[in-house]
Amino acid sequence: MNASFRRDASSVFGIDSKWGNFPAISFGWNAHNEKFLLDRDDLVSRLKFRVSYGLTGNENFTVGDDIINAYPYLALLNTSNAISGGGITPGVSALNIANTLLQWEASKEFNPGIDFGFMSNRITGSIDYYVRTSDKLLLENPVSYVTGFDAGIVNLGEVENSGFEFELRTRNVSNSNFKWTTTLIASTNKNELLSFGESDGALLEDGFGRNSQWINSIGNPISSFYGFVVDKEIATEYYDSPYIPINGVSEDVVVKDLNGDGLITDADKTILGDPYADLIWSLTNTFEIGNFDFSFMIQGSQGAQVKNIGDQYFGTHWQGSTTDPQAVVDAGIIPNATFLQPRIWTNDVVQSAGYFSLRNVNIGYNFTKDQLSRFNLGGLRVYASAQNLIYMTSDEYNGFNPEFIDNSNSPRAYGSQRAGTPLFRTVTAGVNVNF
Repeated sequence: MNASFRRDASSVFGIDSKWGNFPAISFGWNAHNEKFLLDRDDLVSRLKFRVSYGLTGNENFTVGDDIINAYPYLALLNTSNAISGGGITPGVSALNIANTLLQWEASKEFNPGIDFGFMSNRITGSIDYYVRTSDKLLLENPVSYVTGFDAGIVNLGEVENSGFEFELRTRNVSNSNFKWTTTLIASTNKNELLSFGESDGALLEDGFGRNSQWINSIGNPISSFYGFVVDKEIATEYYDSPYIPINGVSEDVVVKDLNGDGLITDADKTILGDPYADLIWSLTNTFEIGNFDFSFMIQGSQGAQVKNIGDQYFGTHWQGSTTDPQAVVDAGIIPNATFLQPRIWTNDVVQSAGYFSLRNVNIGYNFTKDQLSRFNLGGLRVYASAQNLIYMTSDEYNGFNPEFIDNSNSPRAYGSQRAGTPLFRTVTAGVNVNF
């Protein structure tokens, strides 16, 4: 058994809430030391059951201003000028909305697990289940514009992340001339908003000025993509521009009337996906053949989506705009003009963020002492390595890098990009010399 207690203070919070208490406790049972397993070491080399529970604190957030980040509980002022009586009058203006009640964000984690080893530890690994609940989240929450601001920092909401973590290591072959080991690592995760006070159902827009939305809705992931569902495309004859670039698409699409009332309104919007992967995994193999060594790691992610605003540029949506929706109505394609909505507000830009990659490849050769003796060298190794030699994405993803998230994202509106920064494919060769 182990137990700990932390009491931390932060100048970020007010006088009455600077301190946070964070206890933790864990229990473990080495079952392989029990009599009924001691004689089975060749079969069960290690078997440990463990469980832990603890609290950790978080004081980190950012609103893009270092002064506000450091003292959000204070009413901060900034120098400012005004025109008065035909001249410039120096003064001050409010920099933030003070929150004297701001306090630590706390995460509670329950983590049972098993460590195992079989066949004289030729097979080892662990299985963990975790439930991590973050309470009193440090977030920017929208406020009325009459305050002079659009948001303020608050403690709001409770989010739960839960899932499994799995690790398996094997010594497949082990002798003097050839060694081969394998490591498999995988994790699953489910994100759910448990409470959000009066902000349940709040809508947030992207930081690109495109008005695409997220929703923070209890029972769903905290950053859920929100918008219309595409029903069908419109023909090029209804585009305003007669010059449509290759691969160009319309700015507007026909969307589905989800509630069946014959009109398209906000009531026809729905959750379109979320940026949280269901499964992240990697598989590493390492080989040693004489003085040669070789290893590679493949990696993948499945289940997440990304809101790819880059499609608006690739598809040149602006050149496919429709300023005469009545013509589409008159053609009998839609019952009324509300059925035409901007593509950027729909599931068309919510794309799979899944990928498969050959993340790392390494090969090397270590010269023996006999080979180096004539050169008075202590060691010599030549090697080559490469990253991202293979990188495959979903057919529905149109960007460069589904892993990339734009820095304008926030915890409440997370998972968007403008096609993403491309991943580099790198090849390196080198020599290590010891004298």
